[in-house]
Amino acid sequence: MPVVNIVDERTHKHNVAIDAIFEPSTHDNSCKGATQFEETVAPFVYRELYKTTVAEAIAEMDGYRAPITLYMYDFGSNPGGKVLRRNE
Repeated sequence: MPVVNIVDERTHKHNVAIDAIFEPSTHDNSCKGATQFEETVAPFVYRELYKTTVAEAIAEMDGYRAPITLYMYDFGSNPGGKVLRRNE
């Protein structure tokens, strides 16, 4: 049960190149109307994956047992504010 929800924040929704942020889906339990997930020990609290694709981002979470939410942003938008090196 890796990626169970996707929040698409992209401007260009038909472009498969993305920047991705992952969070345990339990983070959304307090949101009105959210699916309520049982609290589990997640492998991370927050994770970023830049300059990737939708398929690669989903595959990156393969193997995790905790429910994960994938947030998708426009490619190169650096949504987490990470300091990127010139080659990244």
